[in-house]
Amino acid sequence: MLGFPIDLKSSFLLLLAIVFFVFGGLAGVVFVCVAFASVLAHELGHAVVARRLDVQIQDIQLGFLGGAARMTSMPRKANHEIMIAAAGPAVSLVLAAVGIGLGALLGSQLITTIGWLNLVLAGFNLLPALPMDGGRILRAALTHRYPYVKATAKAITVSRGFAILFGLMGLAGNLQMLLLAPFLWWMGTQELAMAAMVHEAYGGYPDDPDRELERMAHGAWDRRRAARGQPPAFGGGMRRFTIRQVGGRVIIEAVD
Repeated sequence: MLGFPIDLKSSFLLLLAIVFFVFGGLAGVVFVCVAFASVLAHELGHAVVARRLDVQIQDIQLGFLGGAARMTSMPRKANHEIMIAAAGPAVSLVLAAVGIGLGALLGSQLITTIGWLNLVLAGFNLLPALPMDGGRILRAALTHRYPYVKATAKAITVSRGFAILFGLMGLAGNLQMLLLAPFLWWMGTQELAMAAMVHEAYGGYPDDPDRELERMAHGAWDRRRAARGQPPAFGGGMRRFTIRQVGGRVIIEAVD
């Protein structure tokens, strides 16, 4: 869709089966499909803005717990990550306004429900908990004050607070929150490991001003070492990398 591959995971089909047999039958399945259409629109918002900012998108995944636009390269600037992360909730908010307004105008409870569904989707994703959109916005904003890894660690601390809250909500009877809590905690660990690899490869967002000053200083140092016949101290300059997942592990590989 819009040039992006859609990867429908088997867990999504499992969700449909559970809803059909345990909850709402065919009507429940239709509602889940409408909900995931909203999730798809949300993820397309991320993907379209990412493409405009030269961030490569591998595909859009839809699974049991929702969707994700998977990137194979990272945003070049902190503000780019904020723009990409904010794009999904922005799409959801537009759909919410259209749905609630049109539903009231036509007296359609179905359209109104779709509008409220998108409003909840936007609000939930804006929670400052990595890897959700609000968490990515928080981490990107923190990099204006802290190094990339430290900013990530601070964002993950907030995220784990939400994971504990979701776990308590799950124990109170909310099954989806009970499933989401350990996933959110685990993804925080993955994000921190990935941040360490990104910091080693780039030093942070590749095109942020601090990184540019750092590269200029490294380049001057390497030129002095070359004049003395010594090898580069910083690997001979920046290289391009791609980020992908293999067997559940995040891997950064050099392109050139």
